[in-house]
Amino acid sequence: MKFNCLRRWREPRFSIRKLFNAAFVIREDGKFVEANSHLVSLLKYPSEKMLMERNYFLEILKGEDIEELKRETISEGISERTVMLKNINGQIIPAIQYLIPLSIKKTNVVFYGFLFPVERDLLRMIIAHPDVKVIYEAVNPLLSLTELKDFFSTLARIVFSFLYCDRISIIERRKEEGKTVVISVEGVNAEAICEKESNEEGSLAGFVFRMGKPLEIVDGTPEAEEFSKFLLKSDIKSTFIVPIYFRNEPYLAVCINRLQPLRFTSYEKEFLTFLCYQAGIVYQRLRFYEELKRWNSAIFQVFCRALSIKDKYTKEHSEITSQLAGEIAKELNLDPITQKNLMYGAMLHDLGKLIIESSILGKKGPLNENEWEVMRHHPIVGAELVEDIPEMEMIRRIILQHHERLNGTGYPYGLTAENIPLESRIMAVVDVFHATTSDRPYRKAKSVEQAIEEMKRDEGLDQNVVNALIRVLKRKGILK
Repeated sequence: MKFNCLRRWREPRFSIRKLFNAAFVIREDGKFVEANSHLVSLLKYPSEKMLMERNYFLEILKGEDIEELKRETISEGISERTVMLKNINGQIIPAIQYLIPLSIKKTNVVFYGFLFPVERDLLRMIIAHPDVKVIYEAVNPLLSLTELKDFFSTLARIVFSFLYCDRISIIERRKEEGKTVVISVEGVNAEAICEKESNEEGSLAGFVFRMGKPLEIVDGTPEAEEFSKFLLKSDIKSTFIVPIYFRNEPYLAVCINRLQPLRFTSYEKEFLTFLCYQAGIVYQRLRFYEELKRWNSAIFQVFCRALSIKDKYTKEHSEITSQLAGEIAKELNLDPITQKNLMYGAMLHDLGKLIIESSILGKKGPLNENEWEVMRHHPIVGAELVEDIPEMEMIRRIILQHHERLNGTGYPYGLTAENIPLESRIMAVVDVFHATTSDRPYRKAKSVEQAIEEMKRDEGLDQNVVNALIRVLKRKGILK
């Protein structure tokens, strides 16, 4: 039985056509695979067909070191930078660009791309402003966020650090319900208004959401009289509120208050407006990540359930090796993301066995050559099942390489030491350890001590990882 492991590109399951911003999918050479209508409109091409005939790296993206950009994207899992684009008329368009590696194979790379145009007035302000370093220092913590749960507290901390105000509120628009809700507040009387709901028609935030523009109100001014129906609190004398856009419409608002009737300076208003513009970009990225993680988690659970239905031993083997892999990664001081990906990779490392007949998996004797040929393909099949899922590249690599050995005796490709990443080496060690210490249909389990002695003599295993496993087992009391 043989498998065709070379597959053509197919349209990604996550469709960029549903997004509200300019988005595309490109190959490693810059050729478009897909582009949505927002990108066509941004670059002013008369049709999607004409745009798809262009090369993004060579004809549209200007002044970038393309190889460095691709290396950074693959290494970090995402790249973010301000870029200059050239439309069909030769005009330059500044934009924030995000690239995410979608699928990494032996011969090519495919990227998701997302673009957020930078308004020219804001760009000129950044370039010309004398305190551009201050602006960078303020915005940088926001741009560095990777978790949505940290977004609101970080934004509030930046505002309090760089602007004079007595209270900051972040308000969410619930358009379908016709409400606005204070979802985060810090400063004077914060407890009194936290989680407070208001009718959009009768709230100051609701007015800003409908207008889509910043608004300043200072007690004793004509503006205060005009907006008196929005019931300014008696303790608040100055208010400046700025909307944050999400999917092309106001979704959040930042409201800063003072207890004195002091007007906000033009610098303060420019600063908060710019900060909220950047916050909108970051919020959209973090929301996208959350949706991506939920999607990946759902796929992960489906795969795990499929494995448990297919073979009871494979399910138990995956769970135990996942725990051991995580503990070894921690022992080796690997970063938390690598630890998590190792545990996920271990859970799915035998995913390719879904296509192997149960009669082969449960055979009570040695496998014949045809059966071994089938078995040696399961890492490739498992890797193919996850290769188009964003943010699962390390997991794909672990699945593909967990039977490779440092001395080149492994499969499916016979890789040697310099070509096998540490995560795959860790997976190889825990896989061998648990398989050796488990009862199988064709042999009895060996003791932990016997398994460790064999592994210490195995030139195909990374002995630094074996030693880390020994330390973990001794700490757990499994090995003396």
